[in-house]
Amino acid sequence: MHYTSLAVSYFCNLYHWIIQVLLCFAVSMPANLQLLFFGADGVAVTGESASAQEKIEERKRDNHATEARILQLYSAWSSMLNTASDEVLKSSDVPWPPHLDDCKLNVERNKRFDSYGENRTFPHWTLWKGSLGLELLNQKYSENANQYRQYPPWILGSDEENYPLTRRVQRDIWIHQHPPNCSDPSLRFLVADWERLPGFGIGAQLAGMAGLLAIAIKEKRILVTNYYNRADHNGCHGASRSSWSCYFFVETSSDCRKRAFQLMQIKASWAEGSVKVKENYTSKQIWAGRIPRMWGEPWKYLQPTTEINGRLITSHRKMDRRWWIAQATRYLMRFPTEYMCGLLNVARHSAFGLEAAKLVLESIQNDSLKVGTTRTKSDIERLVWSDHQPYIPRPVVSMHVRMGDKACEMSVVGFEEYMKLAGNLRRRFPSLKNIWLSTEMQASKRAAWCKW
Repeated sequence: MHYTSLAVSYFCNLYHWIIQVLLCFAVSMPANLQLLFFGADGVAVTGESASAQEKIEERKRDNHATEARILQLYSAWSSMLNTASDEVLKSSDVPWPPHLDDCKLNVERNKRFDSYGENRTFPHWTLWKGSLGLELLNQKYSENANQYRQYPPWILGSDEENYPLTRRVQRDIWIHQHPPNCSDPSLRFLVADWERLPGFGIGAQLAGMAGLLAIAIKEKRILVTNYYNRADHNGCHGASRSSWSCYFFVETSSDCRKRAFQLMQIKASWAEGSVKVKENYTSKQIWAGRIPRMWGEPWKYLQPTTEINGRLITSHRKMDRRWWIAQATRYLMRFPTEYMCGLLNVARHSAFGLEAAKLVLESIQNDSLKVGTTRTKSDIERLVWSDHQPYIPRPVVSMHVRMGDKACEMSVVGFEEYMKLAGNLRRRFPSLKNIWLSTEMQASKRAAWCKW
């Protein structure tokens, strides 16, 4: 033990003596020898610490290079967003962004889903989604197309993931709103402007139009929407200016809309009741009228998800209206237009485009940004994956914080309460790291950023 201690002491003294000697001659050393013995900052470096330092520097360089590539890809995707027409342009230079939709292709496909085919055949709504159903199923089973009508293509997920009878109700509404022959003299119409009173937000407008759709169905009329104030701007062009059709497919066919406006110009049509407008009904009929009962009372089977002060609300007197407004809204917003699709692309790119770029680069095995983009798409990509929804980080909690003028109608809840609910969710689901926050209050955005 004594000799071992002496040996250790000897080598330690020898090490320090060598360092002192080197320091004495450092001034006259060539630059390359100074770097070898002392490093860039003039401190003597051993072989082991030099190796560790090199690894750290190499990791920093790699991180900087990775961040540069992420920003490069993000910028390339940003340039694909044509702000003039709000569409994503195809490019062979970069990988396709997983968080962006091909708006033009989607609209072309959805037009076929939203109209009758040749000889007034019913559109092919099938379990085979997207281009797969349009191309292959039509070829193989076109003679049995009627049996597939129960699958409206805008409804996603299983029946258990949707409100009760959603697929059946959406199908029936579409059939009601799309008669095969709009010139049929027996058809009757209800033409209605969207609500535009001060303080009416999009939620109130949709609730009001849901009430009018209920009236139209009960009276066997076709609902035709007219002036929409939120589309009265330069972004909406041509016939879509001041129309719901700027953002979503119209509620009925263009032929039926044309017929309804023709009848409005004929005095006899008013006397016969062939056409009515919103002003023919009271506010109570629109906002609190009885909803259609042709599907029974499916709202009684709604899964309870509402909690007030820690207590689960299993039923309440507005369950029927809640169910119906959800069905009407889903129908009215069934297919976004190319303009709306472009707006959603811009929003997703701004929110998590960088994260998408990082994921794409991690999946690419070499340094080229052109990997896999110039080849022809396989059938599985072109057909089966055609209906794949754009990427968003999951899991994600959607949080709508309404304050401001809402205080005129009800007691608003402080933002801290929203974050408490988000915290409860996070404790139960630890993988939850993302909030999609929609609010008109900038203070809420800042607070969420600091707390989450």
